[in-house]
Amino acid sequence: MSPACHICRGACCESLVTTTPPTDSGFWLSLHGTPLDDGRLELPVRCQALDSCGGCTIHSMRPEHCRNFTVGGADCRATVLRRRPKDASRILAALAFPPR
Repeated sequence: MSPACHICRGACCESLVTTTPPTDSGFWLSLHGTPLDDGRLELPVRCQALDSCGGCTIHSMRPEHCRNFTVGGADCRATVLRRRPKDASRILAALAFPPR
């Protein structure tokens, strides 16, 4: 686990960010989530595989969605700002200067 992830404790695994289809299901989703500036929707759904420290307990067999998430990428940084505002500066600093 990266130092930034250790501080963050799994913010990326506490919600699902998705687009809403123009269907009744999409309407239902929009009633349960928070609209984001880019038109997507954030739904609060904490992953059941997170441990008490925010680590993944199924890392070796995690879903493709999780494998494709880039630590330090745009979605990671946006999630940190939304879900960890008090710790965002420390987390983002740890992302910018990973230990060697």
